[in-house]
Amino acid sequence: IFEGSKIKRNTPLISRKSKMDQNPNNPPQMSTVNVPCTYICGNCGAEVDIRADDAISCRSCSHRILYKKRARQPIQYEAR
Repeated sequence: IFEGSKIKRNTPLISRKSKMDQNPNNPPQMSTVNVPCTYICGNCGAEVDIRADDAISCRSCSHRILYKKRARQPIQYEAR
């Protein structure tokens, strides 16, 4: 793109959207389903399923401190 300190005039700096992105019939890649996440109450220990639009509180004792439940399978990340 650069030749010394000058920019080539025929090279677009911003990529244009493809025809596939402009088609309104293509559904979005990310799903918009409101999936619940399981938490554990800090007071009574009950499992609480909370969605994105729900209030953060236990349904059985109304306690507001919830802990996220661990995943079933351990996940290992490689740090560099």
